[in-house]
Amino acid sequence: MKTQFEKTGECLGTLTVEAEPTAIEGAMKRAARHLAEHATIPGFRKGKAPYAMVVTQFGEQAVFDEAVEILGRELYRTALDEHAIEPARAGTLEEVVSREPLVMRFSVPLAPEVEPGVYREVRVPFAEPLVEEEQVERVLESLRQSQALLAPVDRPAALGDILLAKFSATIATPEGKTEPIPVSGKGDEDGAVEVELNENLGGRFPGCGPKLEGIRPGESREVDFAYPDTFPVERLRSKAAHMQLRCLAVKERRVPEWSEDIVRAVSDKTTVEELRVAVREALQAQGRAEAEQGYARAVLDKMIAGGSVRFPHVLVQEEIERMLRTLESNLQREGATLEVYLKTRPGGREALEKEYEPQARERLVRGLFLGEVAERERLQVSEEEIAERFRQTFAGMPGGSDDTRSQQALKDPTLRRLLLEDLRNEKAVRRVAEIGQGRAPDPAPIPAPPEKGETSAASLDDVEHLGGHHDPP
Repeated sequence: MKTQFEKTGECLGTLTVEAEPTAIEGAMKRAARHLAEHATIPGFRKGKAPYAMVVTQFGEQAVFDEAVEILGRELYRTALDEHAIEPARAGTLEEVVSREPLVMRFSVPLAPEVEPGVYREVRVPFAEPLVEEEQVERVLESLRQSQALLAPVDRPAALGDILLAKFSATIATPEGKTEPIPVSGKGDEDGAVEVELNENLGGRFPGCGPKLEGIRPGESREVDFAYPDTFPVERLRSKAAHMQLRCLAVKERRVPEWSEDIVRAVSDKTTVEELRVAVREALQAQGRAEAEQGYARAVLDKMIAGGSVRFPHVLVQEEIERMLRTLESNLQREGATLEVYLKTRPGGREALEKEYEPQARERLVRGLFLGEVAERERLQVSEEEIAERFRQTFAGMPGGSDDTRSQQALKDPTLRRLLLEDLRNEKAVRRVAEIGQGRAPDPAPIPAPPEKGETSAASLDDVEHLGGHHDPP
């Protein structure tokens, strides 16, 4: 067998393989047996028809194509080993260059190449977030409002009231049909739902609140409205909609004044001042966490600008597929399907994939660069950290993390990989932030290889680079 490899593009190579003269003959016979095992040939049991009969039944070209499929996989793997190539994903048989001799040309996606440059010299100022007194008061008021009691009233509804109502809503499709908008919320067994009468009815039905003002128990109304092009749910953007509502009851919120009982009801404190201090501290911690996340992103951007990241296009397509699966999952929670959603978009799936491509590339660049930083910083994840993350993940589930089934799940390789990726991503983000502020420790020393017969603790080498599975900062 003769082989030749050349790099032909960004993380892309071409592998040309010339098979031994006798190889195709044996492959043709194997292919004929395979075809005979999966087809009915009159006069013969499956898999027992002679070679000549199989060729007569299927044609020589079909047998040859099957032989190339079988032989190609074997020769491709052998050629990869010969050239010490570690492909990023499965290769593709591009063409059969000739039959005599049999020469095949394969396209090989190569592993991503990340050059981080002088990433450890990157510095970005960090601004400590401030908590305004107004923020504290807003949280306190929200806590006080949470203790409001709902009392039925015999009067027309006003903004701020709660309606107990039965209602349905639909959007119009480009084909002139209608699709239901899921309606959910706290209600009763008869399908009635409680909804606050504000501008957007809890944010779900823009502009509908004022149109329902003054409604009385027992009264029905129909409301036409439209979703803005900035609405959070993409499939509803710029859509005309219609609502039918029947009011069953009007309730007003009666908000209590602050007292020791109210403070205890919303916290473990006893006075409003103690609660105010706790709220301020919580806001400070939250603000710092958000600031650090944004800061790490800014540092990572600057690091990436000083380095380079290259990867085969197949990884972009995989990232797009992940984004589409996430979209499909979100649509299902809203009671819709990806198929219906794509019909509402000009260009359908192809146009959406093209729209997603820049974001997919950006996520890949960030994820791969962050993974390279983690490798160079020699960040490790211990078994104890994996177990603790597992406990946190399963704590709120039936049976908890100590349940027998949960413990069995911890042994699942896919779950362990996901936990490792999460933990590594978090460690890498923290290290990026430390580097940006000039307070990063030196990389850990390279650990000694385990003794023969021992296994090393879980490390970042146990997983592939972050190919966008989890969003980097």
